[in-house]
Amino acid sequence: MKRLILLAVFLLGISTSCTDRDDEVDRVNIRIKNDTDLFFNEVRVVQKDTAYENIGSGEFSEYVEYEQAFRVMALSVTTDSTSLNF
Repeated sequence: MKRLILLAVFLLGISTSCTDRDDEVDRVNIRIKNDTDLFFNEVRVVQKDTAYENIGSGEFSEYVEYEQAFRVMALSVTTDSTSLNF
């Protein structure tokens, strides 16, 4: 009897713990990681004209939603000392 109750609780836990019904998966979420020693004042995604601001060294930006994204996108990075284009 104990095994039957334990099995029922286990199956109930599995069936309810793996649901992810509140996420909308029709958009792409992108964030920028600053993997340099520089402070990024602004990172601009050129095609979408979207700016991420104030990303410290080793930090991540907030997520920004896009309708679609590509493997390679043009970026413009502005730091205190220089401006870079990718």
